[in-house]
Amino acid sequence: MPSFREHGEHSRHNLAFLNSFFLKHSNDWAVTVMFYASVHMVESLLEKSHSLHCRNHQERSSNLPKLASFPTNAYKALERKAHDSRYTSYKVFDWEAHQIFKDHFQTLARWFNTQAGDGQALDIQSCMDLDSEWYKKYQSKDPECNKCH
Repeated sequence: MPSFREHGEHSRHNLAFLNSFFLKHSNDWAVTVMFYASVHMVESLLEKSHSLHCRNHQERSSNLPKLASFPTNAYKALERKAHDSRYTSYKVFDWEAHQIFKDHFQTLARWFNTQAGDGQALDIQSCMDLDSEWYKKYQSKDPECNKCH
């Protein structure tokens, strides 16, 4: 089973991938990558604090209460959005990806960073910069910002 550090590394791997295309194209995959980065955040801390390794999403969900101050609502909302983008809507508009990132993923990453210690914090600044750049264009009514990629 992967260790705390290995799950953290995989979360950073997913984040690097997300940085390569966030709010540029494939928002459905951006939401999915945000969710799986979050999965590895959860798995790393379950392993670190309880020596637990979950076999599936249901088992992981049942173990969320073991994580102190875990933002369960943000995680469950991100899980639903990722599922919908892959299996139901297939389309995620830029404004939706922005909202999901801001309301759910940032919440989870910040929580993880307060819990991880050990130099394992996630650097989400690149995504935040891309999101801020997009949001400025969106506020200026740039028609490109309402695209669904």
